[in-house]
Order: sequence, then C-alpha cells, then structure tokens
Amino acid sequence: MTSLSVTSNARSREKGTVLRSTLADLKYLHLKSSSRMSEENNACKPFACAIQDCLQKNGYNESKCTKAIDELYKCCKQFYEDNGSDAKSVCCPKFNLLQLKLKQRSLGKIDAELIPHGRR
Repeated sequence: MTSLSVTSNARSREKGTVLRSTLADLKYLHLKSSSRMSEENNACKPFACAIQDCLQKNGYNESKCTKAIDELYKCCKQFYEDNGSDAKSVCCPKFNLLQLKLKQRSLGKIDAELIPHGRR
C-alpha cells in the first residue's frame, strides 16, 4: 500500500509540475500577446502625452493645444480604421465619441476656452 501511495504521490507531483508548467506557459503567452496588443493599443500614446504636456504648459487652456489634439484624433482615427470600431485604447476616446469630436472640429467647434477666474 505504501508503494502505491508513493507512486500516486509521485504521479500527483508530476501532474502538478505539468500543470504548473502549462499554466506558466499560458501566462507567458498571455503576457506576450498582451504586450503586443498593448503596443498596438498605445500607438497614440505619444500624442496623448503631448496633449498633457501642452495643457500643463498653458494652464489647461485647451484652445492653446489645438494642434496636439488634432494629432491625437488623427492617430486615433487611424487606430480605429486599422483595428475596428470595437478596439480599445487607453489613449483614444471611444469610437463614437471620436466620431462626434471629429464632426465638431469639421464644423469649427474646436476646443474649450478657459474662462478667466472671477468672471461669471
């Protein structure tokens, strides 16, 4: 009986090792594909960062950052053309919102203007 339990324990350990190995492989593949997806989904990150830099330099006055915003929207438009309207990116507005923003910009409704403090 002891040899059977030892054999069973050995098999369990082997199965455990195989299971851990398989899980590790799956985790690696997931991380590898996630990082590739992450790179694709963050193609517009430099443009999003440029907007943040511009806003900080200009006291968060959007009207001073029109060029940076246009560049991000251009990148995001390309992102959705390449990946479909259901694609996700932390750097881009959702597809429907991007469409609205692009339409507003084409009508001349560009960026919000900062209202001086104390003026109501």
